[in-house]
Amino acid sequence: VEFQDDETSEDKVVEIYAPVITAEDEETEDEVFVIVEDMPKFRGGDIEKFREWVQKRVRYPDLAAENGIQGRVLISFVVEPNGLVSNVAIARSVDAIIDEAAREAVSASPKWEPGMQRGRPVRVRYTIPIIFQLQ
Repeated sequence: VEFQDDETSEDKVVEIYAPVITAEDEETEDEVFVIVEDMPKFRGGDIEKFREWVQKRVRYPDLAAENGIQGRVLISFVVEPNGLVSNVAIARSVDAIIDEAAREAVSASPKWEPGMQRGRPVRVRYTIPIIFQLQ
């Protein structure tokens, strides 16, 4: 059995177009990083400087103090490419009263210098503890 193809010849060049996907194309605008080349900076410092800032500004709720509620709230948030803090959420709760105080303190954050990946600003997630301890 012999097959012949009359539509192509060895002289004809067949071009196949396939999209070239780079690592940058695979990243979406909504991707949130945990580690990036240049981590976000809070007032020229790192995440520890932000933790200090939060601890100074968090208000211990009177009701929590009266009832002896204390503990360590884990709170997560995202530093956006524009430097604002968003997606503030409780990762580990102690009590709703002090959870909300921690959320308010982190949400009140001033702008950060955004994190950079491959020369462009990206979203970076952090999780920090906020300690509520009665004196």
